Amino acid sequence: MNILTIVGARPNFIKAYLVSQELKRRGHREIIVHTGQHYDYEMSAVFFNELKIPAPEYNLGLRAEQINQMVDKIKDIIKKTRPALSLIYGDTNSSLAGAVASYLSGILIAHIEAGERSFDFEMPEERNRILIDHYSQFLFCATRTAVNHLKKEGVKGRVFFAGNVMYDSVLSCLPKVKSATILNKLKLEPKKYHLLTLHRPQNVDSKDNILALLEIFTKHNQQVVFPLHPRTKKRLQYYGLLSKFKKAIKIIPPQPYLNLLALLYNSTLVMTDSGGLQTEAFSLGIPCITFLNQTTWVETVASGNNRVVGLDRKKIESALNYFSKHGFNKAPDIFGNGQAYLNIVNQVENYFL
Repeated sequence: MNILTIVGARPNFIKAYLVSQELKRRGHREIIVHTGQHYDYEMSAVFFNELKIPAPEYNLGLRAEQINQMVDKIKDIIKKTRPALSLIYGDTNSSLAGAVASYLSGILIAHIEAGERSFDFEMPEERNRILIDHYSQFLFCATRTAVNHLKKEGVKGRVFFAGNVMYDSVLSCLPKVKSATILNKLKLEPKKYHLLTLHRPQNVDSKDNILALLEIFTKHNQQVVFPLHPRTKKRLQYYGLLSKFKKAIKIIPPQPYLNLLALLYNSTLVMTDSGGLQTEAFSLGIPCITFLNQTTWVETVASGNNRVVGLDRKKIESALNYFSKHGFNKAPDIFGNGQAYLNIVNQVENYFL
């Protein structure tokens, strides 16, 4: 069976990793389309190499804002390859373009990580995920909460609780993560630092917001390690703040997946505006502070292990104090049993075969 996989950004690659391996093991032809949304090596090719994902058959070389061009080129690929199904991951612009192109081409769509909702409609990702869900015929949910969201919305596609494929990826890579050498290379001691990531426009496109965060980090008495996203680096350079950040915290280049997981695994706390890193932190038992006003991963918040603080200074300082005293709370298994990728492939095969 021909199956089209559409990816474009770091979260897509990680979510597709085990599904792609399983499709190959079962003898299906997977046609991978990389839109080019993440185009530099640290955010793209390194993940294919590290996770042994087959090289994309098509690389469109387009950026996140070029959605119309993505749709047109993906439609051409669909016409040429005639897949039975498109696999769409998450909520990136590449994911939306893949869903629209597939819908217009009349082929079935499976949305992996369907039903997640932050109810913050100012976030492009929220608009993307809602549209993708309503285009899709197969909706594979990472959590029971997501299933309930889709039932309330009355989507027409088939809804399944599959589990979280990012959780599957963490479990699969854990042995390599435990033996990683990145801490030695960076001269870091386990459980002696916090991990920070920032890339959302609402956080890094404002000089005032960046300065407010910098002030908190400089006063904090724990070492902060900061893999610098290319977008964030450009903004820090534009505002002339890169040297100030380098004095206050340990800035390192963007990291491959296994290195980033190793840094997370050995940290005492992660501070982030990434959706994926919230789930990875929860999976590894690391408390999380989220620099967003809402999160789709409400279960991690309900467990007490994720504080959603936006850029509210009092909330940030309160969360830092809380986690320094309490750490990670014992939490229920909310993301399935590590076999989401098998559940997804089984359901697809059951339908077609």
